[in-house]
Amino acid sequence: MHTCHRCGDEIESVDDIMDGDDYGFDEVCKECLDELKEDSCD
Repeated sequence: MHTCHRCGDEIESVDDIMDGDDYGFDEVCKECLDELKEDSCD
């Protein structure tokens, strides 16, 4: 089981584990990665 390092939610599907290294996080869920991408565009 993997845990999102941003929100703390469990990531059930391996396909939903995203690489958040660009944003200072290790493993993040898809939702958090989308939010991090949006935040970095501001």
